Amino acid sequence: MDKIEEKIEEVRHSANSVSSGRLPVSVILAVRNEAKNLPRCLQALKDVGEVYVIDSQSTDETVEIARSHGATVVQFHYQGGWPKKRQWAMDTLPMAYGWILLLDADEVLTPELTEEIRAAIQNPSIDGYYVMLRTWFLGRTLRHGDVALGKLSLFRRARDDTSAA
Repeated sequence: MDKIEEKIEEVRHSANSVSSGRLPVSVILAVRNEAKNLPRCLQALKDVGEVYVIDSQSTDETVEIARSHGATVVQFHYQGGWPKKRQWAMDTLPMAYGWILLLDADEVLTPELTEEIRAAIQNPSIDGYYVMLRTWFLGRTLRHGDVALGKLSLFRRARDDTSAA
């Protein structure tokens, strides 16, 4: 087993020993200069299995804030073309969990959504979920004007069985 495989196995082993109270998902936050939004987002992720903050050379306190909340910070240097930040993270980092949640720094995981995700990921026949976003304007939720936005934010990283292919 080479060093990368050993590290991945180490991360998987530690993930299995995490208490049942943690939400067993890997979160990817793609950021640049998000010091204003990041604390609120990361505070809401305190009970998530692991959080990767993929930073693009922020010049504010983004990196320090992420580390202070226990997130793993990885620098991404965009070279143009493919892969972009999130895809690079999914292809490169040793994710400990079988489910990935993609978030932006201005998005907050609510306790209700956390519990909904906890229940949803137990269904072995589903590989992804659209998350409906609430749009806020001037401190209030927009409820009119067809502002509903759903995005595929939660999905299974890989299927354990190849028979489904």
